Amino acid sequence: MIVIFTGTWAILLLLCGFNWWSAYLPLGSAHAVLPIGVAACQALLIAVVFMKLAQGPRLKWLFAGVGFYWLLIMMGLSAADYMTRSGWPVNQ
Repeated sequence: MIVIFTGTWAILLLLCGFNWWSAYLPLGSAHAVLPIGVAACQALLIAVVFMKLAQGPRLKWLFAGVGFYWLLIMMGLSAADYMTRSGWPVNQ
């Protein structure tokens, strides 16, 4: 088990380093998409290995999915609030 945790930790560090390295590349429109993809891979690794979703019952997957869905709802509502505000940020 310690080998799996150490390997996962090493992969997470490599993904973090790749994310840092890609920040200095001229990627154009992929400059926002690439870090989000790396973060999604990191979140999936953490959920499967450290939260032990792979060995758990399907009820764990259900609750993890519902939590992720709720997170998407909250982020969507926050984005809608930000986009519909007028006069903010104040132009100088």
